[in-house]
Amino acid sequence: MTIKISEEEKVALAVRQQVQGMVTGDIDILNKVIAPDAHFIHITGTDQTKEEWLQQIKIGRMHYFSNKEN
Repeated sequence: MTIKISEEEKVALAVRQQVQGMVTGDIDILNKVIAPDAHFIHITGTDQTKEEWLQQIKIGRMHYFSNKEN
């Protein structure tokens, strides 16, 4: 039996996977759910490519501690 999920549910699942990957530092899942050409603009205005951002997580310079979904 195949369960069909809506586009909205697919997006919500991808976001949950990304957040979980950020909190756990799971580079593999982050690589899977984030587009190759993604850019991250930080509160400081710094613009990072996906690869730069993942490297910062990998070496421990970027930490995410928790998330609460409302």
